[in-house]
Amino acid sequence: MKNLDKWILCGLMSALVFVLLGTFVFYESNETLDMVAERLGVIGENLLTAPFPEYTFPWFDSVWVSLMLGMISTIIIFTITYGIGKLLAKVREKSETN
Repeated sequence: MKNLDKWILCGLMSALVFVLLGTFVFYESNETLDMVAERLGVIGENLLTAPFPEYTFPWFDSVWVSLMLGMISTIIIFTITYGIGKLLAKVREKSETN
């Protein structure tokens, strides 16, 4: 395994640890901005109706499901980004040889 691949794998593992910690630490926390707005008496209005209010899916009301979704989405985003990076590296290598 190349040194760069080790760093990339380390970055992915770090991201997954942050998902794990963030899921359990912030699962039941209130949003600070909402709390300050309520304290100041600010009333907001929505320009568009949110498909999932309060950033939740009504049928997923479990910290374990949230953890699973966070891990899966992190891995999907990593895979797409890694693939694009490999593709760009091949294109650059091909253009340098010509």
